[in-house]
Amino acid sequence: MLFAVPAGIGAQLLVRLNLAGHVVMLLPTLTLSYKPPTISSWTAGAQPISTEGGATLTFSGDSFGPGSNSGEWRRLRATITAKYGAATYVARNCAVQRQDQLTCDTSVSSLLPLL
Repeated sequence: MLFAVPAGIGAQLLVRLNLAGHVVMLLPTLTLSYKPPTISSWTAGAQPISTEGGATLTFSGDSFGPGSNSGEWRRLRATITAKYGAATYVARNCAVQRQDQLTCDTSVSSLLPLL
């Protein structure tokens, strides 16, 4: 049996065979893991970025998963956060545009340590 693997996110996902909405076979030893995302570059438009927030950052890379409006993204309740040293920053309005691009809006003072 051959099947195409759709765009996705996650690790150690169980593989199930569904036939007409019924689980026919559950293979507990067969799991699927997607590659973790990588960021190769980012742009911020106008520089310097204001600590008042509202700047849109565009990240380019690989394996960002399905678009943020997809059912898979909502089902997994996926979120996007960023780390700088020991601090974690929560950006606003993050969205996967394509497998290789995502965008986020900065929050108030979210980039202060980067300036």
